[in-house]
Amino acid sequence: MALSTFLKSVIRVFGVASNTIKPKDGKSTDGTQVVLDAFTELAPQYEATIDHELQLLWGIGYREFVDRFLDTVPLCDGARILDVATGTAMIPLQITRRAPGISHVVGLDITPAMLACGRENVRATQQLSKIRLVCGSGMELPFGSGAFDVVTCGLGMHHMYAEQLIYQMERVLCPGGWLLMADLCAPSVWRSFWGKLTLGALLLYFGVTYSRKRVRAEMDAITNLRSASEWRDYLTAAGFTDIAITELPGQRSFYPSGLLIKARTK
Repeated sequence: MALSTFLKSVIRVFGVASNTIKPKDGKSTDGTQVVLDAFTELAPQYEATIDHELQLLWGIGYREFVDRFLDTVPLCDGARILDVATGTAMIPLQITRRAPGISHVVGLDITPAMLACGRENVRATQQLSKIRLVCGSGMELPFGSGAFDVVTCGLGMHHMYAEQLIYQMERVLCPGGWLLMADLCAPSVWRSFWGKLTLGALLLYFGVTYSRKRVRAEMDAITNLRSASEWRDYLTAAGFTDIAITELPGQRSFYPSGLLIKARTK
């Protein structure tokens, strides 16, 4: 295959022909079979895989990341907490360790296999009285308005549609409640032609080295990665205040940084 043909193929496959990486106009990838397949396959190795990836990207392990994530918000006695895209329940478990006086934590995820691993973790740490795991979508939270004092979502937002996710989170938070999110942020170099091309080549390598199902899910989510300013705009438009965003820099210029995002309802 000629080099020009290969480049065109990569550009077409990875959607890099435009000048900027744009947010999706369609519905979220959350709940699609691609995401379910990817995380069903990944579930038994999820924590080890994420630990390796965070070490590579930001130089910190998964547990350290969760600790930094939770450092940014007060966890008061009696608090009712929801963790969206809870995965294997790492965040709920860390919350109960750090704040034993909370009322309860609900962990929500769309993937039954991830929740099965999470239930084993909860059972092993004897936190069944504090942690409840629910299968459901962050795009349609199955809870009443004002049901929680704190809502968290760690590293799952790019698999969902930002505006709808934030609307749902704001709805289930009580007045003065805290929202805490963390996700990847696309580096500016990705927005250049050659940056997008290199990203496509890396994803091809990732697909050969790792699971193709996971690559499909992450490819579908790339255009959902937002910048800090975009998240600030979304949160402001949704009526949040006290917005604070902390960046975890990537270890290389081409790596995505991390964003720790905190905001409060009025």
